[in-house]
Amino acid sequence: MNVVILNDYGNIRGGATKVAIDEAIELARQGVSVIYFCAVGPVSNELTNSNVNVICLNQHDLLGNPRKHIAMLQAIWNLKASRKLRETISMLDRSDTVVHLHGWTKALSSSIVRTAWKMGFKVVYTYHDFFSYCPNGGLYNYKTSKCCDLVPMSTRCILTNCDSRNYFIKLYRVLRQFVQTHIGGMTSKIHSCISISAVTDKYLKQMKTSLIVHQLRNAIDLPEIAISAPKNRDYYLYIGRVSPEKGVDIFCESCEKLGVDGVVVGDGSLKKEYESKYPSISFTGWLDGEDIVKYIQSAKILVFPSRWYETFGLTVYEALYMGVPCLVASHTAAADAIIDRVNGYKFKNKDELEARIIQIENNPELLDHLRRETLRSSQKLDLSIKSHVIRLREIYAKILSEGSVH
Repeated sequence: MNVVILNDYGNIRGGATKVAIDEAIELARQGVSVIYFCAVGPVSNELTNSNVNVICLNQHDLLGNPRKHIAMLQAIWNLKASRKLRETISMLDRSDTVVHLHGWTKALSSSIVRTAWKMGFKVVYTYHDFFSYCPNGGLYNYKTSKCCDLVPMSTRCILTNCDSRNYFIKLYRVLRQFVQTHIGGMTSKIHSCISISAVTDKYLKQMKTSLIVHQLRNAIDLPEIAISAPKNRDYYLYIGRVSPEKGVDIFCESCEKLGVDGVVVGDGSLKKEYESKYPSISFTGWLDGEDIVKYIQSAKILVFPSRWYETFGLTVYEALYMGVPCLVASHTAAADAIIDRVNGYKFKNKDELEARIIQIENNPELLDHLRRETLRSSQKLDLSIKSHVIRLREIYAKILSEGSVH
């Protein structure tokens, strides 16, 4: 079996890319012939030191390109990516090859989907975000800071300025959505889709396409240090992008108001502003995997305050795996993992979050109970990358057995 993994980045820039890279490495470890095809470097050491054949176009992503007009055209239709992918897969056996798409909106574009389809290859897409459904990829209105319930690409949707910057960018996203749907074939030319949570299940059903949907939750690939006993539990922890939709301000304001220690691990557009606005909060920036593990181990509670739906919430599962209880916004996909008063609590708003923090701070026995139950329940989870990829290979085999794409 051959697997061609398509992703914007060759190094970890978020959860979707981490999943793509982890899958590529473990597939190769299990004897599958893997090509990792990306637009933006540098290529991570993990990929370089693996048996994965990496092809990197060394292009800029949408925000990193100094020539903005070129960047915008590339994100709509990346000709170089299309040509290079055609060259890369032309010698592969279509009956024994799966093309697996993870991320395309930042650099690769939907041109690669059309290319693979025209050449007779089956494309499977992991639903990490909502870009195949919603122009801004989040079902979220950045102007109102609320989840959006408009029908994507409807007249009301197109007329609504929901972009984080301006309406011109919204119209650009609408154009890109039209191209990727009607030319790139992000629904019509993809054979199958991998759903990673109940939230993605819901929106894949709403898309009303002929896509075959497979359920496969994301893996947790943690170093051995994750199973060692923590020495202390000092602070409340947030891990992720420092941007408005992630609710980092909710976390910071709650910690400062209640006088508890808070740590933010991550980077983003608001990091400098929040460092100044919330002086009592510690901001670490992005960290390597083992350093993140150490921060999780020493956390009292992990808080997941995201304003938008999310599609999985990997950091919640990582924390639970290490016996760290979580406080999770109830509308997010990560709330699926939480059982109240067992491994944490779900909360609806900032007031409920603060009430839970007060409850935990005033009740050491409750925290001890949550720790014990979190560790006990996490031992029943099998979200290892090895098991994940075994199931993924079963999905690939089923896809290959389902006949031609044309």
